[in-house]
Amino acid sequence: MVEYVYILKNQSYLPYVLKIGRTKNSPVIRAKQIYWNATGVPEHFELVYVCQVPDCVVAEDAIHKVLSSYRKNGSREFFHIPLKVAKNALWSVCENLFGSAAVEVVIDEEVSGADVKKESSVKRHLKKEGGGRLVSCSIDEISESPIGTSVIDDGQKARIAVINEVLKEVFPISLDEMGESFSRDKEPEREIKVWEHMAKAYMKVATDELLSYEFKKEAYHLLLFRSMEYKSEVLKRIKGKVISRRVAKKILDAYELKPKPLSVRRGEVIITEFTGS
Repeated sequence: MVEYVYILKNQSYLPYVLKIGRTKNSPVIRAKQIYWNATGVPEHFELVYVCQVPDCVVAEDAIHKVLSSYRKNGSREFFHIPLKVAKNALWSVCENLFGSAAVEVVIDEEVSGADVKKESSVKRHLKKEGGGRLVSCSIDEISESPIGTSVIDDGQKARIAVINEVLKEVFPISLDEMGESFSRDKEPEREIKVWEHMAKAYMKVATDELLSYEFKKEAYHLLLFRSMEYKSEVLKRIKGKVISRRVAKKILDAYELKPKPLSVRRGEVIITEFTGS
């Protein structure tokens, strides 16, 4: 039996809202069925990417786990994510599961075949080791933990690749560099989650093509600080050159997690540190 995982888009939805699902029938028929069963959707769904796989149930479950932080609703298969990022994540997950020889791209609205880029982004340490006092110190005073402090599993690597795709315009580094940076953390899962929420917030406020690079870069820095501090503290610290205080508040509101400040060990004391560049 032929099985597929697919990506759908709909012109009635906001930008970057995609449906990622599976079917053992024709993907074309499945797209029509979804439209017929969704009475609140005025336009047909468009098939933008389809992969034939050995096991669509396993593939869909793995893809949804990788993209879980970008899911619009836990009970629906809709994700807020750029199409290119979703395509690369889908292909990468399926390739890791079944091998490239067992996976075939049968529909791609942009190109023929799968041009999977293995890129990544960077992260910074936000270790919470309990206790400590809140201080501010120079980044030059801090030495990183060694590469390989933690092992990054395949699922985490796939999630890291998604983060890079979203943030690479404003924070471009290689996949290897990002993987190594996360591997320095004792709690890489927590750090990946922080960066996923930064990427999610960034997409809400800074992915319009009409926005300037300066605006996007400043929005990214606001979110970076917001991941470590509460909104009121970030507004005191950051004076925007491009973004007004009113807009800055909206950008900071897009970040959903509580702040997780950077923690480092100086001697036997845990020092929670806020730094920026």
